Amino acid sequence: MEFIKLREKSDIIQDAAVWFSQKWDISKEAYIESMHQMMEGIGVIPQ
Repeated sequence: MEFIKLREKSDIIQDAAVWFSQKWDISKEAYIESMHQMMEGIGVIPQ
């Protein structure tokens, strides 16, 4: 298993958001917003 940090691979945010959305039944848009906040240093989600 390989762990990928979103901070280092921001190009996969869309794919990651879709996967998390399907897995946890939370809107893709909410994940995208949260991931972008993390990239800006204001979010609280893990990398």
